[in-house]
Amino acid sequence: MDTLLKIVQTINMYLSDYVLIILLLGAGLYFTIRTRFVQVRCFGEGWRRFFGEFSLNGEKHKSGMSSFQALATAVAAQVGTGNIVGACGAILIGGPGAIFWMWIIAFFGMATIYAEAVLAQETRVVESDGTVLGGPVYYIKRAFPNGFGKFLAGFFAVAIILALGFMGSMVQSNSIGEACQNAFHIPSWVMGLIVSAIAAFIFIGGVQRIASVTEKIVPVMACLYLVGGLIVLFARIRYVPETFGMIFKYAFVPQSIIGGGIGYALKTAIIMAPTRELAQQIDQQIEGFTYFVPVSAVAVYGGTDGIAWEQQKRGMEMGADIVIATPGRLLSHIKLGTVDLSQVSFFVLDEADRMLDMGFYDDIMQVYKLLPATCQTIMFSATMPPKIRTLAQTILKNPEEVKIAISRPPETIMQTAYVCYDMQKLRILEDLFSKSRPQRVIIFSSSKMKVKELASTLKRMKFNVAAMHSDLEQSQREEVMKEFKNGRIDILVATDVVSRGIDINDIKLVINFDIPHDPEDYVHRIGRTARGTNGEGLAITFISTEEQFQFKRIEEFLDKEIYKIPVDPKFGETPLYEPEKYSNMRRGRGRPRKDGGKGKSDNRSGSGNNQRRRGRPRKEA
Repeated sequence: MDTLLKIVQTINMYLSDYVLIILLLGAGLYFTIRTRFVQVRCFGEGWRRFFGEFSLNGEKHKSGMSSFQALATAVAAQVGTGNIVGACGAILIGGPGAIFWMWIIAFFGMATIYAEAVLAQETRVVESDGTVLGGPVYYIKRAFPNGFGKFLAGFFAVAIILALGFMGSMVQSNSIGEACQNAFHIPSWVMGLIVSAIAAFIFIGGVQRIASVTEKIVPVMACLYLVGGLIVLFARIRYVPETFGMIFKYAFVPQSIIGGGIGYALKTAIIMAPTRELAQQIDQQIEGFTYFVPVSAVAVYGGTDGIAWEQQKRGMEMGADIVIATPGRLLSHIKLGTVDLSQVSFFVLDEADRMLDMGFYDDIMQVYKLLPATCQTIMFSATMPPKIRTLAQTILKNPEEVKIAISRPPETIMQTAYVCYDMQKLRILEDLFSKSRPQRVIIFSSSKMKVKELASTLKRMKFNVAAMHSDLEQSQREEVMKEFKNGRIDILVATDVVSRGIDINDIKLVINFDIPHDPEDYVHRIGRTARGTNGEGLAITFISTEEQFQFKRIEEFLDKEIYKIPVDPKFGETPLYEPEKYSNMRRGRGRPRKDGGKGKSDNRSGSGNNQRRRGRPRKEA
């Protein structure tokens, strides 16, 4: 089966990348010259003839269809989701320049369609009862009057029935069923029955009923298609001149030519993520992006059982277009020889700063050395400290730095803090939860040991709580995230494994039980509470004495002073907020922390830090 798949993929590659593009442009150019640019000369006449018999009453025509009915039937497939997704896919893969080549193919394609229509008219047969028969089968037989012509005509008839009657319809009906199930919770089999019934009603009525239906539906579809496009254009009108410039600028990049012509087959891309949760989320997003695009993806990460391993292995062996992987698990597959990196076109490092902090430098370099010289490498990083710039200089070729924006939390998030002693944190937390029952709350701690202790304590207090850290099995981590997202867990106590890249809606409160070491981590943490709530949320941070200087760095990064909530006197005396006084009290005093979240040491430079970070990677978070 694998051998057969490779043969089919090879044939498809040559057909798509070479044969079809030449035939599309070549045939269009030939017919354009032979017809003396009929698409220009006869455009006005064609417009008048097509719309001269405009009607929505479904009346029969002496030849079976009116001109407008024929037009509506012919363009029915051109104003549906397939056309929209096809154009988007071409732009996505071929870039802005693909639009230019879609224009070119559409222009020359008009001559090809005209030639086909003329051939159909010249070879049509009128039966004694007035029924008109014609189409490709008839002009194929006319062009090849011998047995070979009959064979080609028969082959075309069978192929078009399979392609349109079964394959295409199956894909379309399945898409409708799945979309309705996901959006409206209507079982897909129910929608299948409904679609089948409607289609049967139309088809059984013959050509006249098909024509009657299409002349009513297609104009509405076309209007929605055009109006929707115009709305988008007017909404983004200020970008139109720049867009036209990009179209012509990138039109002659080879990838754009292929993308515009036939939807260029995307070569393999590897997206490397630091954590399993982030890899899963990226995979889910790609699944949504590629729903109507023939691009396959597989997520490769650790902590799974043997069945999942085999599924990941098979997905890569069958030639997935996009591989989303954590470093450790990807290297495991590479060592076993189940991954071929010779055809990789794109290597993407997501959250590169965190991967270095987690000790994955050597893993990244091992993968990088196996990539082809033509591979394009892309890095995403929240911060650009010296270590990231060094990595960029090492693995990127003539890189261009794109700065989107400095991370800032939404202004609508209410940021507050308690200045207290370590022993007072839990008592204040308990008091907060006693005043208002906690729902949709995330409590962050940088230490997995602290996460375990805090979750256990809150459970003893009869709170509905679960812990999230790297010591959990992958199945346990997935179950915890599922339960929390579904609202069956009120409080999630987690390491920073949840702080980056994990989209959870309707989080009402984020609590920093301790201070994240990096200001960017603080931004990521509290940003969990601004999703699906119109950007609104509440963030509370507990600041102990030794954490005051770190919190001051966060305030300086945000360029704002965060409100300090007065601590109730019943909790006893609290320290003053004097961050400069504690400027020398860095957590761990330079020693690596034993945590399962960020695994981050301070940002002080020095050979000791660099050696630690480039050594043995930590366990995947």
